[in-house]
Amino acid sequence: MAIFDLRYALQQWESIGIFDVLLPFMLIFAIIFAVLQKTKILKGIKGIDAIVAMSIAFLAIINPAINGIMKVALENTVIVIIVAISLMLLLGLIWGEKRPEAWTFIGGIIAFIVFIWILGRVADYYQIWYPGTMIFSTEWWANNAPWIVPIVIIIIFAIIIIASGGEKNEASLDKILKALTRKEPW
Repeated sequence: MAIFDLRYALQQWESIGIFDVLLPFMLIFAIIFAVLQKTKILKGIKGIDAIVAMSIAFLAIINPAINGIMKVALENTVIVIIVAISLMLLLGLIWGEKRPEAWTFIGGIIAFIVFIWILGRVADYYQIWYPGTMIFSTEWWANNAPWIVPIVIIIIFAIIIIASGGEKNEASLDKILKALTRKEPW
């Protein structure tokens, strides 16, 4: 009686290029097709959007650097998603139905930091293919952190001061966070 071995099947798929060619092609095609359909750049005609998306996807998978960049970015994105879901579960257990009003703003800041981190990981990989200085590489951030951190702190304080509206003795942290997380445009 034969036993099905899933690891062996995955190794076979990897050897024929499912993970290096087919999945990146499908992902690039889906993203570009969705963007073309949503923006209606080509008048929203599905056939034309599909041909353009397929052409771009084929051209993208030919370049080995793009495959490597996508692999690094998606690996790190999956790690971030797992950590984010775990964090949301823990915070849900702690807060229950009552979550702080500033949660959306804090989540946005964390998402932006994670996005920069993933770009740094991709930039480190990208330098293997095209050497040069990359603003998002972790090496660049490590070398320039002494002047970046003070600028970020100054920007944060400027946002808090602007959001407080210059009112005397009434600028509490709650009011500032509400001003930063409001739905209306500035």
